[in-house]
Amino acid sequence: MEKKKIKIQLHVENMNCEGCSNKIIAQLEDSPYSHFNIDLARKTVTVDAFEADDVKNIIAMLDEVGFLAKEVKQSVFGKLFGK
Repeated sequence: MEKKKIKIQLHVENMNCEGCSNKIIAQLEDSPYSHFNIDLARKTVTVDAFEADDVKNIIAMLDEVGFLAKEVKQSVFGKLFGK
């Protein structure tokens, strides 16, 4: 049985330009977290993961390339309706 994916949203305060997003893309694309979306205007990275604890690994991966990320906690409404 396939594990259900969860979405982890991170705020990356020091992601300021396309070069920054390209570094994040390069870090994540060959990892277990290769399904992600970057919103440069909102400074967010949303990653498909399997475990809530994956957030620690993803934050560490972004830290390795110089980015300070923290998890964005969604409301119950957001979790239910993807908002």
